[in-house]
Amino acid sequence: MVDILKSFAVEQSKIDQELQALTASQGKVDQVLEGQKKFDIVLQSQKKVENMLQGQKLGSISTALKDLRRKANVNISRSDNILKKLKKQK
Repeated sequence: MVDILKSFAVEQSKIDQELQALTASQGKVDQVLEGQKKFDIVLQSQKKVENMLQGQKLGSISTALKDLRRKANVNISRSDNILKKLKKQK
């Protein structure tokens, strides 16, 4: 009976050691998960910045195209005026 109790105590000690190792591992996993959450937040912020910059690029391209369209219309109008004056002179 004493031998059974001793072997039971030894086995219980082994189980306690495994539980302590598991608890330590769980703490490391929790740290990794916390780091992953922070990394995800940084990635989300970076994506928002990229989207904002892309929107600004598209906005500046749109503005440049509108400006070019306006300048082209002015040039067409000037050319038409010049042609009309030349036809009147003939």
